[in-house]
Amino acid sequence: MNNLVSQLKIIPLAITPLLILLGLSGKAWAAIIIFESRVSFNEAIDDRFPLLIKQVEGWDTVPAGTIIPSGTTFNNIKYTLTRGDAIVSDGGIPVSPPNDLFFTNAGLPFPDDFLPTRDTITFSFEESIIAFGISFNTFATQTGDYTITTNLGDVAPSFFEPSIPGATTGAFAGLISDSPFNAVTIDAIAFARYGLDDLTFARSASVPEPTSILGLLSICSLGLTLKRKKIS
Repeated sequence: MNNLVSQLKIIPLAITPLLILLGLSGKAWAAIIIFESRVSFNEAIDDRFPLLIKQVEGWDTVPAGTIIPSGTTFNNIKYTLTRGDAIVSDGGIPVSPPNDLFFTNAGLPFPDDFLPTRDTITFSFEESIIAFGISFNTFATQTGDYTITTNLGDVAPSFFEPSIPGATTGAFAGLISDSPFNAVTIDAIAFARYGLDDLTFARSASVPEPTSILGLLSICSLGLTLKRKKIS
């Protein structure tokens, strides 16, 4: 088990509300809920936070082969890659057909997988968001093989989730935070190539107050992972 996963703690449902309330005393705290599946992530946003504005970028409205140059904005999201450009492809196993996202192999005009420990991609948002989730087209299915990290420094690991029913490949990572953030970086720990699909994010119509963490209590019945981070 890697260092990231060892720092996470599954908090029993019965004591979760108490731990959250303790975090509200004294100085300000930021809290995130880490999701182990896309289903629970979407249920939390759609059913328990109906006032959130959710958007999904599945790269299905543009033709395969569309290149999104690093440093440019596409559908109100800025793409920044460590090398090459992002490219829409229909050659993977997408969560929502026909397309998913790969990169152009340092500028060559054909799709290639993101390479672990070498390639990262950062998605930046014009308006601050409080929820982010994304699916991985990958053979690396162990918890924490991939990570998503917000610009506030909060980290969520990936969990195995089949890309399509019955598949033995695929992963998902997602979180909801009580503190707005405006960028997320995708990185890999496992040495396995990967693509991306169904980038999902949500924002609030107004900037949440610190006490908005109380709203997170309504998600606790999902039996999720909670991580708290103190803000200095």
